Amino acid sequence: MGIGIVLLFWLFAGIIAAAIGAVVLAVGMTVLTRKGQEGRRGAIVMSAALPFIGLLWFAGVFVFQATVNAVVFQRDPGLGDAWVTPLPNGYHLTMIDVTDRGWVHKSTQMEMGPQISDLQIADRYILARYTSETGGYFLLDTVTGKHQEFADVNQLQMTAKPLGISLNLEPINTVYGRYRNSWFDYLVLLLFLAYPVGALVVWVRRVRRVRQEREELFFEPT
Repeated sequence: MGIGIVLLFWLFAGIIAAAIGAVVLAVGMTVLTRKGQEGRRGAIVMSAALPFIGLLWFAGVFVFQATVNAVVFQRDPGLGDAWVTPLPNGYHLTMIDVTDRGWVHKSTQMEMGPQISDLQIADRYILARYTSETGGYFLLDTVTGKHQEFADVNQLQMTAKPLGISLNLEPINTVYGRYRNSWFDYLVLLLFLAYPVGALVVWVRRVRRVRQEREELFFEPT
């Protein structure tokens, strides 16, 4: 599924969620601020608007993080059918459509070669197993670019041992998850959470303000 279709899906889902949220908040404001006191109508309109403002906020944060991840960190945007993350010394791991197979390649390479299914990063070295269709293993020195291929895992293990490498191949999606996330993604998560938390605080304070105005009018001396 291309990223355009995914974005349309989430836009549609976001509009539905925002509409439901608008009804809930507007009804909540109506119930909690009865008897038509001053400011009530504006508070209800604000309640209905908050979820749609949030939808714009989420869209803006997504565009921001997608741009920074692509340009600065050379990672995928988090949606779509391609997953990309940098590995040591200018190499990248790319998966397309599925997350159980992919490629290790230089960022400048257009042709990525045979697919791999298991991977290990050991300092400057990348060890991998090709998919069952291709068969075999390889060891790559990411500093010199030296690439060695092996017919079976025993040959790979014998070559890796003098380099101080204890062989521990993992599914590539496990390695992807380890390298894909950074401090920036946690910052983005905080940005995503900032709006709903802030909006809820604003909504509660508006409820209290309108109710307080009603109580002041009710107890106003004649």
